[in-house]
Order: sequence, then C-alpha cells, then structure tokens
Amino acid sequence: MGTTASNAPQPSVIDSLNDAPISFFHLRAAFTAGMGFFTDAYDLFIIGSALVYIKPEWHLGNDQIAFLGSISLIAAFLGAIIFGRLADVVGRKRIYGLEALLMAIGALACAFAPSFIWLLVFRVVLGIGIGGDYP
Repeated sequence: MGTTASNAPQPSVIDSLNDAPISFFHLRAAFTAGMGFFTDAYDLFIIGSALVYIKPEWHLGNDQIAFLGSISLIAAFLGAIIFGRLADVVGRKRIYGLEALLMAIGALACAFAPSFIWLLVFRVVLGIGIGGDYP
C-alpha cells in the first residue's frame, strides 16, 4: 500500500472493488461470465452424449468417434492463442462479442451437420470460439 502526503494509507484496487456497492453492472457481469462458462462446458461435453446417437446413424468407426470427441478441445487451444492476442490488441469486449457469435454459429451448424466431415468442420469452428472465451 502506498501512502499519500498526509501519510494516510491509500486503498488498493481490490479493496475498492470489495467495498463497492452491488449494482446492476455487477449482476450483469456475473451472469454473462456464468453463461459463458456454461455454454463452453455444454458445447465441449455434449458431444459425448450425442455420439451415442450419431455413431450408428452415420456408421462411424472408433477413430472417427475419437476425432469428433477431441477436435473441439484442440481447436479451443488454438482459439485461446488467437483470440487472446486479438483481445490484447483490439479489446476484450469486442473480442468477446465476436467469439460468442462464432460459438453460436458453430453450435447451430453442428446441430444441422449433414455428415461426419461437416460435423468435424463445425466442431472446429465451435472449438475456436470456445477457446476465444478463455482469455
């Protein structure tokens, strides 16, 4: 803690945040962060349940199942690197909107994927969007 000319301790940023009254902004920020985490987790882990139905429908082999189950995690790694740097350059708020849009497009496209290859491509798009949510 620093001191002022009168030797009174100056509050730290954390103290200021802890002492701030709860406002609509705080509630909206907590809701937005919670929904971001929920959609990330849902989109990454729903594929395990979906593959139970997709495997017999599209006659997928074990290699294809493994690839579908892991491709979004690999893409999330890439998305975190790409969007993390972009967020540093253009700002986190703008990037959050872009990656949220990318996640929504990827999730909807996955729902309507007509084949294994398209589902794989859309899971990559979804994973990159999810990775962008982490930074």
